[in-house]
Amino acid sequence: MKTNPFYLTSRIPSQFFCDRETETNQLLKIIDNQENVVLMAQRHIGKTGLINHCFELENVRDNFYTISIDILHTSSLKEFVKELENATFATIAKKSEKLRRTFFTTLKSLRASVGYDPVTSTPTFDIRLGDVESPDFSLDEIFAFLEAADRPCIIAIDEFQRIANYPEKNVEELLREKI
Repeated sequence: MKTNPFYLTSRIPSQFFCDRETETNQLLKIIDNQENVVLMAQRHIGKTGLINHCFELENVRDNFYTISIDILHTSSLKEFVKELENATFATIAKKSEKLRRTFFTTLKSLRASVGYDPVTSTPTFDIRLGDVESPDFSLDEIFAFLEAADRPCIIAIDEFQRIANYPEKNVEELLREKI
């Protein structure tokens, strides 16, 4: 039995990404010009793969922090903010101690807990993202952190059309104002 040699569901390694030079160059030009862009097309033609490919290119990887979030399974602004907080922490704040400290001092919605590990009987310190009580305020905190980062940040939001189904009716305007 022969195995399909193509990547269909996971990230495509750069060496196997092909035939999208024009689109790659257009997206890189948009990134260099610090423009906002919406990629619209039918499903499953490689929009996310194109973004991931551009994010992995040396020029982008070495000069920007790139954050990708998929909001397909979100149903409110609070859930969107939670996804953005988690992705920001996982992608940027974990890069260095300085960025982690800046993250913790900028985002007031973080919660810290102190406890004991029952197996080793040693103290534990856990920092978790808290509940999003005020999404507007939390977005301000996230964007303040991104502005304070030591290099420009790029955010890719997959399934952006989901915001039209959120119960809050001003999400697109709110994000446009913050961005």
